[in-house]
Amino acid sequence: MVSGSGEIGSVRQVFFGSGLPGKTSVERLEKLDEEKHMIVYRVIGGDHKLVNFHVTTSLYEVVNVNENKKTFVVESYTVDIPEDSNEEDTCYFANTIIELNLKNLAIVVERMVDNGVKSS
Repeated sequence: MVSGSGEIGSVRQVFFGSGLPGKTSVERLEKLDEEKHMIVYRVIGGDHKLVNFHVTTSLYEVVNVNENKKTFVVESYTVDIPEDSNEEDTCYFANTIIELNLKNLAIVVERMVDNGVKSS
């Protein structure tokens, strides 16, 4: 569910699949830079233990020697470790969220390619 039209400050509620601690997360779009191909969002709520979770997603186009273009996606994050948890568990959960985000992005891009949508 999204509140806002995709501009800075828009908020979305994400529902986790089974197997993750917590069922929902509330995220706010902090930065959107189309020129640099970057988005930044911050988790502002939800029923999980992530505290001050801040994620940056960047896209980089690379051209190899055969002139083939590829896009690399890099997601980085910062997160505070809650008092009732530890670094290993917190990073494991955050890494799982990042992995799921990247898998979902891959699905969206593959569908776009299958439907003949080209990027600029």
